[in-house]
Amino acid sequence: MTERQRDHLMDELINQVRFLQTLIDAIPNPIFYMDSNGLYQGCNRSFEEKWGLSREEIVGKTAYDLFPCQEADLFDSADRQLLEAGGVQVYETQLRYDDKSLHSVIFYKATYQDTAGRTEGLVGTIVDITDRKKAETDRDRLMIELQQKNKELEGIVYVASHDLRSPLVNVQGFSRRLSKSCAEIEGIISALELSGEVRERLSQILSVSIPKSLGFITSSVEKMDSLLSGLLRLSRLGRAAICFEQLDMRTLVSSIIESMAFQIESASATIKVGELAGCVADRVQMGQIFSNLIDNAIKYGSAERPVVVCISSEEFAEGVRYCVEDNGIGIPIDQQDKIWEIFNRLNPGGPPGEGLGLTMARRIIDRLGGSIWVESEPGVGSRFYVVLPKSQGRAQEG
Repeated sequence: MTERQRDHLMDELINQVRFLQTLIDAIPNPIFYMDSNGLYQGCNRSFEEKWGLSREEIVGKTAYDLFPCQEADLFDSADRQLLEAGGVQVYETQLRYDDKSLHSVIFYKATYQDTAGRTEGLVGTIVDITDRKKAETDRDRLMIELQQKNKELEGIVYVASHDLRSPLVNVQGFSRRLSKSCAEIEGIISALELSGEVRERLSQILSVSIPKSLGFITSSVEKMDSLLSGLLRLSRLGRAAICFEQLDMRTLVSSIIESMAFQIESASATIKVGELAGCVADRVQMGQIFSNLIDNAIKYGSAERPVVVCISSEEFAEGVRYCVEDNGIGIPIDQQDKIWEIFNRLNPGGPPGEGLGLTMARRIIDRLGGSIWVESEPGVGSRFYVVLPKSQGRAQEG
């Protein structure tokens, strides 16, 4: 090899070294490399900035020359272990940069070999996860607070609903007594000698005005009783034990349809059930969900065409997606988020109901580790989708 060729190769080598140094300097995470004796051979600009040292102050030094004893012990022990074993090393720890604040970091390191396969040293990079750890801590704290608030709210709802039933029972009882008393008064009046005008006036009060008012009271009490019953069911739902089991959904849906035979026949509805994949869930609560979805599909059918409800499923890698599709009145786009809210009813003057069915369905699905949503077009119909895991492990993780 001529001197000119050697100079050319040297220039290429220098250019390559400069290129690699520029490359690692452009990386925001600290990068370093050292030989098999634990002496730093180089680093990038981020490494210099984090510890407030120049490259000249770092190269040729050990961890004990550069860092506090406690950190140096950690670095040296991990480096020696990696150099002896070879391969890759990843670990999480805490350290202080030049800003003196404590940072949570992850070290990623790997050994490198010479042409003979001998370990020459190691390279490493440091990823600062302080912000991520703080976000995780904040998230965990908020989740605990949310669980506590939900538990408190469920308790308040349960107590309030339970305690309000006592005065409600009194109102119902005294309303019946008042109605009975009116009948007794009418009997007494019929035996009295009264003028026609007085008799007619009393009769109007006892047989029309008071019964009408009692009717309003009874109707309001029944509505209040229905709402309180719904609140009690909702509060108990959060405390109800979940029994995960492998479900034959075809059998479950068929039994629901059989139990709703009178309602289906009265509405002249057609229920079409396709092949339904199994899933892992609670049998009772799944029955409640599908009963509610089928009931809604029938109740909100269109007057312009016979009610048709189609139930199908589609399997994918991690679960099953069920679909309850109808050809009913549909749901306006601005109402599709509101239907999941407590006591919300699509048409308050329409079919009877408490406005709790879909609220409870979503609560149940959340507890089962699944999801539920709707796609709908007014005047065309709605499709309610329920996604659940196929295996018990995934269900319990959710």
